[in-house]
Amino acid sequence: SIFRDIFDNEDFFSGNIFDMFFGNQGRRRTKGSDLSYNIEISFEEAALGCRKTIKLPKKVKCNNCDGTGAKEGKLSVCNNCDGTGQVRRVTKILFGSFMQIGTCNICKGYGKIAREKCNNCKGNGLIEKIKEITIDIPAGVDDGNTLRISNEGEEVKGLRAGDLYVIINVNEHDIFERKGYDLYLDYTISFPQAVFGAAISVPTLKDNIKIKIPEGTQSGTIFRIREKGVKRLHDSDYGDLYLRINVKTPTKLSSKQRKLLEEFTAESKDESKFGKTERNLFEKIKDIFV
Repeated sequence: SIFRDIFDNEDFFSGNIFDMFFGNQGRRRTKGSDLSYNIEISFEEAALGCRKTIKLPKKVKCNNCDGTGAKEGKLSVCNNCDGTGQVRRVTKILFGSFMQIGTCNICKGYGKIAREKCNNCKGNGLIEKIKEITIDIPAGVDDGNTLRISNEGEEVKGLRAGDLYVIINVNEHDIFERKGYDLYLDYTISFPQAVFGAAISVPTLKDNIKIKIPEGTQSGTIFRIREKGVKRLHDSDYGDLYLRINVKTPTKLSSKQRKLLEEFTAESKDESKFGKTERNLFEKIKDIFV
């Protein structure tokens, strides 16, 4: 998985018993430091996936010496540690002696040294650079997710580069609300559309679709539109889109509209009277409001 806990670091558990007494002197680094980068993307980019290029200031390997720090990359074995990168020191104590293992202070644990320093990096093996990194963000990521990019962290002479952890920050959408892989959309229809039903155009992340609103739809009704939500990570399935209906009640009526509604209200008090007269009145209301 490209997603890992940002604190999952192999170096954390690579120490030995000497660390308990002498710090980290007995532990050799295996890679450079990890870096983190916060990236902001749109709601659509998170849902549909995208490619981003970022500019990251970091230490990178010197091209002139290939990161060795030596002129023309020519290195010699360190005489102080005989190329092991570590030195051992025996200390006598009251009841015997113990051995302390530490990083060689001449070669800094690399085991080799430069007889002549590289002019470009002054023997450090690294130079400061703004590096452009292209990141493929998969469809379905959510706010707070972390993307791990191997070997794009800080480089250290003689070791592999650390990793880059990209923390995803997703902007809110103007109309959609996301819950997991499902989307929620509030949609307002007119009073006549709720009463008589209508075909409406509903926006999705990719396009608009037509759905049928049945007669007598109440405010607060939720319609489920399958597979119009967010694509699931590492899967071909999609979440659903839930359409929450709000009915807009008319606030200004003409005298004709008001009279017809009053007649309709009077007729509707006795449901058993719903016959030809009320049906004709219903059609008049439909004609004048739609």
